[in-house]
Amino acid sequence: MSSTTRWVLAGLLGLPLLCCGSGGLMCLGIRSELPYAEAIARVENHPGVVRLPGAPISASSFFSGSFNLMNKDGQANMTIDLSGSRQDGRLEVKAVRTDDVWGFSRLRVVAANGEVVDVGGYSRH
Repeated sequence: MSSTTRWVLAGLLGLPLLCCGSGGLMCLGIRSELPYAEAIARVENHPGVVRLPGAPISASSFFSGSFNLMNKDGQANMTIDLSGSRQDGRLEVKAVRTDDVWGFSRLRVVAANGEVVDVGGYSRH
């Protein structure tokens, strides 16, 4: 195999790996700025949510949606896939950050069977 062929193969294989790796790290960094962890924590212990999909509840590491962050303020609209022992569902999150504090205007779980649990202001504390 010639030296040129090796460089071409390395570029074809290495570039996607580099982009995916960087994108994954960026996603993890952005996720820490979003209300992802707090939303999951509220849902995992909510009695209605635990009843619906069944414990234990696990959340996908990835989410879909949009967000806008500027300094200590921001907005986030996210959908996070959930799975439980009885059925799957999704967590719908709509939140606003003011002075680095996230507040939820929508925090609800929609189960695969269509049943909805509004987590609202439930706190795990």
